[in-house]
Amino acid sequence: MAAMIIQTAVRRWLNKRIKDQLAKSQPLLNKPITEERAIKLQQEIDAWQHHHKVPPMTPDEFAELHHKAQLRYAKFCQSLLQSRRREQKSSAVIAQTRTMIDVLETRPDLKAYSSKEWHKFHSLPLHIATKARIDHNVAMARLNMPSWQRILED
Repeated sequence: MAAMIIQTAVRRWLNKRIKDQLAKSQPLLNKPITEERAIKLQQEIDAWQHHHKVPPMTPDEFAELHHKAQLRYAKFCQSLLQSRRREQKSSAVIAQTRTMIDVLETRPDLKAYSSKEWHKFHSLPLHIATKARIDHNVAMARLNMPSWQRILED
């Protein structure tokens, strides 16, 4: 359990670090481009292509490359959403597990209920209720064991 919590914390830290690095390396990623900026970028592209002797592209080739870039960007954005969903799902499972453990650890003793409540807990045949009580006591004893002993028993 502790290992899962540590792994989750490390995973969150790594995701945040990757996201921060992406934001620093590409500050204009999700911002609209103004006309002046578009002209300046086009001039930089033309200068780079002229310097590296890139042959001019036809409109069809340019459209195809643009389409591929858009698909890759959409795939990248989708992977971010999927990783967030996985992180939220694992966080929900961890929270649910913690809640169940809290409920089990704060359980009332079997002798704590009164004779008025007896019919609620012992409505099953006696041999089934006895087995259930024994299983319950064994499970509660396992919770009090150190985790390494629980692993060895499995």
